[in-house]
Amino acid sequence: MKRNNAMRRTIRRENLPPNRAKREALADLCSRYGAEKERFLVLLSDLDRFGAIAGERQERDQLVAEGYASPNGLQDRMWKRALKDAYETVEKWLLSSASMIEPKVRRRDRWIQQEKRFAFWVLRSARRIALLLRGKEIGGPSWATISREARSAILVRLRRDLRKGLGKPPRVRQSSSVSFDDCMYRTFEENGRQYIALMSLERGERIVLPLLGTTGIHGDVRLVLRGEKAWIHYSTLVQPKPRALGPARGIDTGLNEVLTDDRGKQYGKGFGDLLARLSCVHKEKGRKRGKLHALARQGKDPSKSRRIRKNNLGGRKRERRLRRAQAEVERQINTALRTFFGERQPSIFAREILDFRGKAKSKEMSRRIVAMRVGALQERIDFLASAGGSRREKVNPAYSSQACPKCDFVHPKNRAEDRFACLHCGCDSHADRVGGYNLKRRIGDPEIHPWTPRSRVKAILLERFSRRSGKPPDWKPERGTVPGRMTPGTGLPPQMDTKAEAPKGATCGSADGSSAVCSSRPRRSTGERNGHGNPGISRSKIVAKRTRSRRRKQV
Repeated sequence: MKRNNAMRRTIRRENLPPNRAKREALADLCSRYGAEKERFLVLLSDLDRFGAIAGERQERDQLVAEGYASPNGLQDRMWKRALKDAYETVEKWLLSSASMIEPKVRRRDRWIQQEKRFAFWVLRSARRIALLLRGKEIGGPSWATISREARSAILVRLRRDLRKGLGKPPRVRQSSSVSFDDCMYRTFEENGRQYIALMSLERGERIVLPLLGTTGIHGDVRLVLRGEKAWIHYSTLVQPKPRALGPARGIDTGLNEVLTDDRGKQYGKGFGDLLARLSCVHKEKGRKRGKLHALARQGKDPSKSRRIRKNNLGGRKRERRLRRAQAEVERQINTALRTFFGERQPSIFAREILDFRGKAKSKEMSRRIVAMRVGALQERIDFLASAGGSRREKVNPAYSSQACPKCDFVHPKNRAEDRFACLHCGCDSHADRVGGYNLKRRIGDPEIHPWTPRSRVKAILLERFSRRSGKPPDWKPERGTVPGRMTPGTGLPPQMDTKAEAPKGATCGSADGSSAVCSSRPRRSTGERNGHGNPGISRSKIVAKRTRSRRRKQV
């Protein structure tokens, strides 16, 4: 049997702004649908009930047999759709919590391969997860040959880990969407315009909306309301291209460019300026709105407070500005990724696992990370890789921009902003290029897995450094040294150096025009560039010293 490699992509079709009557009808429909879905979420969040049913259809048949009627006035087909939507939401909630503890299972060295396989079998089903959390009997597959005691110990450990990361049950936060199957709507064209007729609350009546564009719509659709506009979301099949035949590549995503590959070429160079501009606008607008909120809360003049809330603290203009900014960020991400896959066509490429958790170094950095649209970046990488025939490998990003690609020496001072200069061998290049090259090296690494702890990754790299250099793993550079100030090295590794015959001081790039500094001669420190023998003197100290000397001469 031939395997179908087709994948699905979501298409968003915008509607022409509906009139007031239709807008009110759609808002009422979304509100009732959200209330119905909330009711089913509360019902299915009871894990005893969720684990007792084999699926959404069994629950639906049971409600039909009991003569269920929607308390929110929905038609029968629509409340069944809300039930399916709620069941899938609870299912994703349980499976997402299971995906968070899968790395822990992989790192557990005490479990044999058969025990890990049984643990993954339990975590692959939302129903088995619900039974596990309630302490019910799960059973086991026929291939599981482990003892009953070992199976019980595995279930106890999984239950403890799941309860820590489960979180609160899902609820409807905003009633702004409705799901329709292919029998709940129809499309037609009239005078060159395409229309969609959606099921309403009244039997036999449809809400007709004009659409922008004329592409065919098939399968399930979802109506999404945002302010005064409405969108129709639906998915279509996309046949992937034949498998790409290019070499393996590594990409390093960042805040200055969308990505940099292992050969040093940067894609989306204006991305950092866009994020900085959005961060500045967000900061300035937030500061002004904060002052207005303070004036409105003072309460000295109630009429003035009402005018401020009505005319100055609205959200429509702010939401429109935010949507335009998000669209521009996604456009630059999509353009950079399409250029990369079109030029490189990698058969396999390594990318880091983007997981920005914890407190950022500054508020400015935090605002840029939020504006970066990490979710959209990951989604576009996965989609374009699958559509272009490239296999993607998630690798461990720990110390990828601080580890030397030549000698594996790890030190935080190896990297200074966008510059990489090894403190041990003098390897000199762009930090993002080094990161992409190190990520490519970790494809299929038998020791560094995506779930390997960060401390263990550092220990592995320092052990490799010790074997290559003959120095102890805890070797530290001399005090007062700066990147590029130590014994001159031989530049980048041969696999990374695309111009091995380039003269000293020249840029080292690829044949396609990409360039990155990889000089065999180490860079001079700030003190050396200014004629001072002490490399530890910074530029600011030199300027201050010259200023004091000039003032003394004037006196």
